[in-house]
Amino acid sequence: MPPANAPSGPSGRFPQTPYPPVAAGVTHWPPQGAASPKGTASPKDTWPGAPARPDLGPPPSTTGTVGRTVGWREHLTRAAEALEAEIPQTPQRRDDVSEHAKLRLIHLLAGNRQQALRAIPAFEAPAEEFWVQQMYGLEAWLDTGRTPDPTERVVNARRSLGQALDRLSELAPLEVRNLAICTKVDSFGCIEEFAKDHQFKPGQRMVLYAEIENLTWESTSRGFHSSLRATYTIVDSRRHQVVEHRFDVVEEICQRHRRDFFFCSMMSLPQNMQPGKHILQLTIEDCNGAKFGQSTVELTVQAVGG
Repeated sequence: MPPANAPSGPSGRFPQTPYPPVAAGVTHWPPQGAASPKGTASPKDTWPGAPARPDLGPPPSTTGTVGRTVGWREHLTRAAEALEAEIPQTPQRRDDVSEHAKLRLIHLLAGNRQQALRAIPAFEAPAEEFWVQQMYGLEAWLDTGRTPDPTERVVNARRSLGQALDRLSELAPLEVRNLAICTKVDSFGCIEEFAKDHQFKPGQRMVLYAEIENLTWESTSRGFHSSLRATYTIVDSRRHQVVEHRFDVVEEICQRHRRDFFFCSMMSLPQNMQPGKHILQLTIEDCNGAKFGQSTVELTVQAVGG
């Protein structure tokens, strides 16, 4: 039962709203000019029997230990301190490396440059160098105080992020892309392909071309060294192997790290090759990185005299 002094509505029920009926002409409550109900209710905001409103105080996320306002950078610093307390100082698992990377990113956003640029001990040297260059690149892009000129920031960031990408490619699988049978190859991406529906003849000569990504390079006193070996096989429509050929190892030393790796070499179809559809598969071995990549292309052989 309600208390004896509780306000009652029709038929002795509790009113449906905590506010009393609004007078004619008043469009909102409290009336204009009256204080809004906030904290402990004032006489203007109360009516007989209305409960007092608790004083909730200011939002806790905006106040420090002695009532001062805490900025977003300090929140990030505190988050970094909490994360650093949870993870091992030296990564013990591969997942720990990711946590350390997140820690550096938080420090970077908080403006803690020295903490953000600390090296992350990783399980592979390329991964460790990737994170170092990645953080330097992001820091160079974001630090408008140290480098006000936006063009200079772009140049610095591009340099570091490019080096990070070079190191990351060493960890990625080898990719063989844009495999093509050509009549002519001038350079990377500058080729003349046979028509897609071209009918090859037994013994026909052609140029095999493919682009290679994520090839491993080794830094030497003479420059950047790369080494690869190519093998192709041809199978008929019944998946029977018709031919297999292994090329010699191709080694190259460049003064700068290359990104336009490609393979091209002359090849000839066997003289006794049977007519019909065939599949040529090219396999590239990265001798420095001990990894492989493959790609295939279809070709059709005409009957002799066709």
